[in-house]
Amino acid sequence: MAKKTWIVTISIALVLSIGIFYLLKTGKKTGEDAGIASMLLPPDNLPMVSTIATPVGAKFTDTAVEVSAEDRKKFGILMEILLSRSDNDPRLDRELKELPAGSKELFFNHYRFLARERLNERGTVVFLIGRNLTRQKDFDFLCSVLDEPPCLSLSDCQKAETSKQDYERDSGEEVTLAYPQLVALNAATAYLERIRLSHNRREMEFFDSVLQVIKCGMRSKVATISQKAELVSRGVTR
Repeated sequence: MAKKTWIVTISIALVLSIGIFYLLKTGKKTGEDAGIASMLLPPDNLPMVSTIATPVGAKFTDTAVEVSAEDRKKFGILMEILLSRSDNDPRLDRELKELPAGSKELFFNHYRFLARERLNERGTVVFLIGRNLTRQKDFDFLCSVLDEPPCLSLSDCQKAETSKQDYERDSGEEVTLAYPQLVALNAATAYLERIRLSHNRREMEFFDSVLQVIKCGMRSKVATISQKAELVSRGVTR
């Protein structure tokens, strides 16, 4: 009996050792992706009331928002899409087409979590929130994105790549570096266009809010953004 117990103990220890070795090995190889993969599903102990911290530089005020099981599910789908790096995932226009407040709270928080160099992922989050503008906090979020300092290079937003020639940067990299801001400004522009065409009373309630987003774009330190926002502002009429 003692011999069987000893064999079982050794077997369990061996399995655990292999598992730990595998996790350490894959963690070193995948880097940031391993971090995202560990968040594919929201934790079960996530509080039902979210009091998510405000991102640095953001102007919007946090409020307690209920986070439901459906919100967690949508967040899990978002994590899978970001990990796959697929901009054409059909779930973007299906499961994530409409976002309740709880889902947006989780998305806000993840945007803050993402490194600034993860431009495509951050732009995707802004896109999803930008087509679900239903409350003041959503517009404040767009404004906070537009208020972000310029990203200076794809490898490190804090440092410009001095080795690159001007013509290389003009070939499209500037647009890539400002991708989240472009998406935020496009979302505000599209909202204004919907108001112009439909005069929807519900959307008209946020007319001043969307104008403030345009103003945030106009004061952006990114030339591409400020210039485009200026053009949008000239065409705005009540």
